[in-house]
Amino acid sequence: MPTGLALVASAYLGVAVAVRSGSAGGPLLWLALAVAGVGLGLVIPPLLTQSLVGVPLSQAADASGLVTTVAQLGQVIGVAGFGTVYLSLTQRTGVPAVASGNALAGTATLLALLALAGLVPAVALARTVLRARS
Repeated sequence: MPTGLALVASAYLGVAVAVRSGSAGGPLLWLALAVAGVGLGLVIPPLLTQSLVGVPLSQAADASGLVTTVAQLGQVIGVAGFGTVYLSLTQRTGVPAVASGNALAGTATLLALLALAGLVPAVALARTVLRARS
């Protein structure tokens, strides 16, 4: 999981660099998005698995539904929150493409910082899981 978060953070920084100043992004943007997909693929499944590991079998269906609902709610709040950041940053004056690129770069940088902040609990969780296995 920590590796995935590090990949996600570096990918979002790559997105920020690729689109800054209104650039179309080119191959760097595609590469950064692919790395973000791999990173998220390394983070989300173990996180969801770990969230249900201690649930008794008789309550597994309810717990799984709750985890799914909370994940979807988090996605909705995340889209609304980061959409607000993006739109507030585009309100700055300047050429629309440059303002949009800079707003997207700022939002991607914020996402990278949040992914880096997630490394601390991810490392702690990984250590706990490794200790439990040994």
